[in-house]
Amino acid sequence: MFGLEAANSATGLKDGFSAEPYYFFGGLAFFAALLDLSVLYRRGVTGRQRIARHLWRMCFAFFIAAGSLFTGPGAKAFPEALRETGILSAPEPIILLLMLFWLVRVLFTKWYKRA
Repeated sequence: MFGLEAANSATGLKDGFSAEPYYFFGGLAFFAALLDLSVLYRRGVTGRQRIARHLWRMCFAFFIAAGSLFTGPGAKAFPEALRETGILSAPEPIILLLMLFWLVRVLFTKWYKRA
């Protein structure tokens, strides 16, 4: 809804943002809702699928929060010299790599069975 409002406004913005971020987060919420429906259809998840579901949701939320702090509007809280080094963009790919590592470890190895 907000994406359509931004796209149809005179400036092409809603609350200072163009339509694309609204579409992205709306699509992400729709994707998560579809996955929730599949969980309801299967009457819940257990074991590996439950851990993997928790991992991707929590890590992705952490990724968004880190992006807001380190490379988004929150980056203004850091000194200019630190912002210019590019080091503030490091946490985001690290979070995604760790998420992928743990998803592979939980879903495709026997790690979960041993624990």
